[in-house]
Amino acid sequence: MPLTRRAATGLILAGLATPAFGRTVPVPVKIPTRGFALPDWLATQARVPATALLMELRARGFESIRLPVDPAYVTPSTLTGILDVLTAVTGFGFNVILDLHPGGDLEPDQVIRAWDLLAPVLADTPPDKVYAELLNEPSFEPRAWRSLRDRLAGDIDAVEVPGRPIDDRLAVGRPADPRIDVMDRPGLLHVPLEPVGQRLHAA
Repeated sequence: MPLTRRAATGLILAGLATPAFGRTVPVPVKIPTRGFALPDWLATQARVPATALLMELRARGFESIRLPVDPAYVTPSTLTGILDVLTAVTGFGFNVILDLHPGGDLEPDQVIRAWDLLAPVLADTPPDKVYAELLNEPSFEPRAWRSLRDRLAGDIDAVEVPGRPIDDRLAVGRPADPRIDVMDRPGLLHVPLEPVGQRLHAA
């Protein structure tokens, strides 16, 4: 029986109790596909989903989790916790999209600073399981965004696994500015971020 968005949301809200660490579901998934967003797990006041909840959602066919993180949350003191969450999620057999998701307006240097810290964390995760969404709905002027995106990709690539193109791990979603062509960088991985982030379905 398909799991509706309302039902899945209810499961998530009901299951924010037992920390999701320890048990795993060894079902590998190679491409970010059917999934959902879990806001506030990577946050100062974290809402941690229950282990049983994640296992049930995985068993029902969900394959990917989008984890928004505010640049303001990304500091040297939070990096270990971020890596722990990414490790826990992939341990359940999910793909992860680490989504830089600001809570308000921000400047390019804030994005650069956040990814300077997150790049080594990304490098410590499975390259076929964890993906980077450089910025949720970029709203910069198109030329400025392309320049920023390419700089971020280069910075992340500098600490990535040698021989593996960083674009294999860069996810792109819908921009806030319709003038931005998110696929104008050759080799970018186009994953279904809208279904992952906005719609819940099991098949």
